[in-house]
Amino acid sequence: MRHFIVLLLIALTLGSCSSLKVNSERDKSIDFNQYKTFSFIGWSPKSNPNVSEIAKRKLEQAFKQQFEERGLTYTEGKGDIAVSLFIFKSVEISRTAYPNYYNYGGFGYGYHPHAGWRGPVGYGYGYGYATIEERQHEVRVLVCDVFDENTKDQIWHGSGRESANDIPSNVEAEKRINYVVNAIMSKYPVRKQKK
Repeated sequence: MRHFIVLLLIALTLGSCSSLKVNSERDKSIDFNQYKTFSFIGWSPKSNPNVSEIAKRKLEQAFKQQFEERGLTYTEGKGDIAVSLFIFKSVEISRTAYPNYYNYGGFGYGYHPHAGWRGPVGYGYGYGYATIEERQHEVRVLVCDVFDENTKDQIWHGSGRESANDIPSNVEAEKRINYVVNAIMSKYPVRKQKK
């Protein structure tokens, strides 16, 4: 029971503090169960140069574990599939508008051709404006592309995107890496094998 409570608290801590958005695409004509081995073909040259080699190794290890849990075997040479990783950071601006509306009114008299003079008839005016708040935030995107080694065709693409401002500072880097990689690989066409 105690283990269950600890696991629940960890899941709530990681899950409740996430702005992570995961996307994937696949070639639906491919039977992914035919692939038995995989290899890394390195990081895309367009990857963010500020990502440390240590972080890259941790990411590779996390992806390696995810592929192995799906029954694939890692090879240093050419595998059945080749995995490419890519990470970039950018600064985005979000804008939020807060509308305000003010209304003034009063009473007066009016004339109607069939009813004569009547009152009170309402009149008034109003105006509105909006306060716009701009906020800069760093966005991190991790991409995993999978290629068929024989045909060189891309067969799967997975990505995770999140605002760095929404990541709590108390989450350890390795736990965060595993959480993001697990979320991306949850979209992979082959499920994890039961142990």
